[in-house]
Amino acid sequence: MYAQGDTVVAFIAMDMTQRKVGATPTRGGPHFVWEGNPTAVVQRVREQVHLARQYAHLVFFVTHWGFNYDEEPSDEHRELAKRLIREAGIDGVLMLSGDTHYSALFKLPRTDSYPLHDLSCSPLTAGPHRHGFDRDNPRLVPGTYVAERNFCQLDVSGPKTDRTLRLSVINADGRTQWARDIHARDLTSKPAPAVQ
Repeated sequence: MYAQGDTVVAFIAMDMTQRKVGATPTRGGPHFVWEGNPTAVVQRVREQVHLARQYAHLVFFVTHWGFNYDEEPSDEHRELAKRLIREAGIDGVLMLSGDTHYSALFKLPRTDSYPLHDLSCSPLTAGPHRHGFDRDNPRLVPGTYVAERNFCQLDVSGPKTDRTLRLSVINADGRTQWARDIHARDLTSKPAPAVQ
């Protein structure tokens, strides 16, 4: 957890595939819960979110999961994601991915809830892909595909009743390639609180 101005932010890190990187009593690291036991995953995330919300205004849950090199998540991963959103107390989801060797923002509209966003961010030091992979993906937000060395920056601002998350992609020379704002009120199925 850390404080930025009047906002306390908590990060919950979990790995669901690599037990060897999980925290132990003598070594730091992310929580480890095997993705093959989705009920245990949901329970652990629910516990951690509940604990973090006692102290933090914003809670970020980050995880490593899924199969490398698959273009689409499996049905099991889709169902686990739905359960995490529905059962673990997560009311705003922004997916962060990487190792694609390009950066881009994707948006998936949904009829039953708020749209899902996925920020894919890489590479800073490796070679970028220049073959245009995912450029014709209908979920790609226009103007966000960057195929050069870059990094992403996430900034949170605004009053606690109307937080804004700014996503920025910045190239290796320090120039911002694009920035997009996502408001907390747009990442919930619940009615938005009145802004004062």
